[in-house]
Amino acid sequence: MNLVKYWPKRFKKYCPKRWRDKECERLLREAERLMAEGVALAAEGKALRAKAAAEDDLAERLKARPGHRPEPEESGIDLVFLCKRRFVRATATGQSITSISAKLENLLPKKLHVVIPVGTYFLSSGNHQNMVARKEQVTTLLPLSSQQVFIDASCINASRPIPGDTDVFSGVERISGDLARFLLAAGDAGPMVVQAGVWALTDGYTGYSVKTRLVARDQNGNTRPAVTDSEIVEARRILKSLGIRNNL
Repeated sequence: MNLVKYWPKRFKKYCPKRWRDKECERLLREAERLMAEGVALAAEGKALRAKAAAEDDLAERLKARPGHRPEPEESGIDLVFLCKRRFVRATATGQSITSISAKLENLLPKKLHVVIPVGTYFLSSGNHQNMVARKEQVTTLLPLSSQQVFIDASCINASRPIPGDTDVFSGVERISGDLARFLLAAGDAGPMVVQAGVWALTDGYTGYSVKTRLVARDQNGNTRPAVTDSEIVEARRILKSLGIRNNL
């Protein structure tokens, strides 16, 4: 039996007209949704191709000998882009749960203005946590030289140990999604506010989990939660304002 031909006849015979009308409306809505998704995907593809072309042009200008092509813009070049194109090498060592010390090495014979955007994270070379920049930083690298940069950062893997000054990071990536939105919205919020929100997103932590995971110890050996209730409330407020579901 040819079901493709048979089904419409059966549908028309046994289904009331109002059901058929509803089905037509549903199919029309589905078609409109698919068309909208197609338009959005086409626009996204166009934007990605334009971005790739711009990055290729920038890479060519960076590789060109001084004076042969216009120098890159003075506003700063993204560190992730520079590392992926192997124009800059980025390494770091841990300092605390709130910062890292990064070494940026310029591999080109020309000066570079480098921007480290919020959401740039340094990749752990061991079992310790990755660290993500929570404040944008701009620096200038002289030709074929390196520079040490201290970066305000947050841990993004609560189940791993907090990095110390013997822990090493090599390479950078960029976060996306809800975590990127939260870090941008957190702005000038305190480091513990940001840390609570980050762990809520990366590890599904509750407020209680954050307080028990991160403790401070005084000179007498007494411990207390390093994150206060008010800081957790503030992190929860920022997440709620963004419409991001969480367990804080």
